[in-house]
Amino acid sequence: MRRLPLPRSPLTLVLSLLLAACSAGAGGSPGPVQHPAADQLVLRVAFQGGFVAPQALLARFPTFSLLGDGRVIVEGAQTEIYPGPALPPILVRQLTEAGIQAVLAEVLGTGAFAASAD
Repeated sequence: MRRLPLPRSPLTLVLSLLLAACSAGAGGSPGPVQHPAADQLVLRVAFQGGFVAPQALLARFPTFSLLGDGRVIVEGAQTEIYPGPALPPILVRQLTEAGIQAVLAEVLGTGAFAASAD
């Protein structure tokens, strides 16, 4: 049995999760995963900390945010101009409940949250 390679970057992981959410369904999932409703945060992927100037932290935006109503918020493409925009462009996509369940099933399948959902 051949093992698939693990994603090498957080962006690849996020795109993999989005593709899984857009597929036919979770398939074989034991049941729906309970998650917060409406405007509450369900899942966030972000880069934090580091030795950077305080001004750089002001424009930092989470890489991926999933809200309870299915909205997925990601950072858009950056232009190659100087000076750059004050804030990055933001893209919002909508997942169905089946898509949310597929993303949560993939995340829980990693085993990274076995001790705590935080």
